[in-house]
Amino acid sequence: MKKINGDQTATVSDAITGKELWTFPAPDALTGVAFNPDGSQLAVGSLDGTDRIFLLRIEDLMTLARQRLTRSLTIEECQQYLHVDQCPSTQ
Repeated sequence: MKKINGDQTATVSDAITGKELWTFPAPDALTGVAFNPDGSQLAVGSLDGTDRIFLLRIEDLMTLARQRLTRSLTIEECQQYLHVDQCPSTQ
């Protein structure tokens, strides 16, 4: 279930339990939200004409992050952002 809030955010909730799963920001008042056919992305439109696409599967997020990474992460960054003690191999 998706919902447009009055605070420039869109919320995705579990349709059965009502538990909030994700909240997505928009730069201006929201004009609409929509899932792509397989449910892996959420489009959020704003009154200022900005459209944002959010990836919902962790695998897709990790692939995008790896494609855009311009350097290796430090141990501290791996611990903070990946919640691991050792950085994963880049190979």
